[in-house]
Amino acid sequence: MHRASTDRIALCWGLMILAITVFVWACPARAAEEGDSKPAAAAVKEGQAKRPAARLPNYYREVVTEEQREKILAIQEQYSAQIDPLRRELEKLARERDQKIESLLTPEQKKQIEDLRAAAKAKRDADRRPKSGKSARPSRAPAAGKKTAEPATAK
Repeated sequence: MHRASTDRIALCWGLMILAITVFVWACPARAAEEGDSKPAAAAVKEGQAKRPAARLPNYYREVVTEEQREKILAIQEQYSAQIDPLRRELEKLARERDQKIESLLTPEQKKQIEDLRAAAKAKRDADRRPKSGKSARPSRAPAAGKKTAEPATAK
């Protein structure tokens, strides 16, 4: 019984990856066939699509030109229309999986899991709060009394 549910989960993941791959590769070809000359960014400017402000991938902002930025945002918008439904389906499958897993637990085990989750949340919340006016993020400066690595010199 357990093996069958594991196989079913693996099959769902495999199908999801296959579907994403097919959509990613088929989209540009389909847009070219349909003669879709209007980029997604133009649709956003005309108010046809209401989405939160798109972001460039990490580190791109300081490297790309404004023209490249607009093209990247248009590509993101184009793929977002296909990725969003897949993401929702994946979240639905994950919820179903988690419900089935949780249904295997005894009431005592469920209580233990609930307590562990609450403790982890409390720890995260405590870690986020600044302590005595200090930043929540640790400093990257070396500790007092510790030497930093000396740069290598050419001989």
